[in-house]
Amino acid sequence: METVDQATSNIHQDAIVVSDNMKSFKVLDKRVKEHHAFNLPKELSSMALPWVHIMIANLKRNLLGIHHSIKDKWLQSYLDEYCYKTNRRNFEMDVFDRTLVAAIEAPWYT
Repeated sequence: METVDQATSNIHQDAIVVSDNMKSFKVLDKRVKEHHAFNLPKELSSMALPWVHIMIANLKRNLLGIHHSIKDKWLQSYLDEYCYKTNRRNFEMDVFDRTLVAAIEAPWYT
């Protein structure tokens, strides 16, 4: 429930939200202007959300390949690392500039 509370605190009250029909998303009905929840048949889900399935498969392969065993204590850190690596894969040309800025802005540097 905490995740839903975090999500709703970041969603504007006038937003129109489209989600799946998961029980925990029912609170959105009361917190946003419109909430459209739907069930997608299993055979259509890979066509409607192809990247979701690709990213989940890549995450599973990453966790099993690198970490071998996954402890609940560290799961959020593993997920954060995966998201970071996924989001930065398009910044290959900027790696030097980003590293330089990070080094300059680091609190220990000043």
